[in-house]
Amino acid sequence: GITAKFWHDDWTGLGPLIDLTAPLGPQFTGLSLDVVVRDVVIGYTWRFSTSRSKNHIINMLRNILPNPENMIESQHDDSYLWKADHHAPSNTFSAAKTWLALYTFAATVPWNKSVCFKGNFLKHAFISWVVTWNRLHTHDKLRN
Repeated sequence: GITAKFWHDDWTGLGPLIDLTAPLGPQFTGLSLDVVVRDVVIGYTWRFSTSRSKNHIINMLRNILPNPENMIESQHDDSYLWKADHHAPSNTFSAAKTWLALYTFAATVPWNKSVCFKGNFLKHAFISWVVTWNRLHTHDKLRN
């Protein structure tokens, strides 16, 4: 918890806490937006857990946060891993692997070489592609 941001990092597995509490979370708990996890733990309790407040946000945080007694106290910086799709988690970010995980490939159509070829005009290729898919808005289609 030395560098993990309490509100903005996904250190609980539930996503950023600010997404669960909305902007009112820091206001009701009295914790600043840039506080790190280590600074919210006092001894073996959360800083706001001794509050007598019946506020729903504080009660929700009490219920969803892990027990601070089970958290490992470390003087080392936190490490973050990136996992894209079925690949093993890694400490390096790969834009290519992320793009491949997010992008779904469509089947190649048999007429793609007649539309996309070296030396073509992009505008003509785009219009040809739209016409082939029967998506060109002509006046007769617009009237219907």
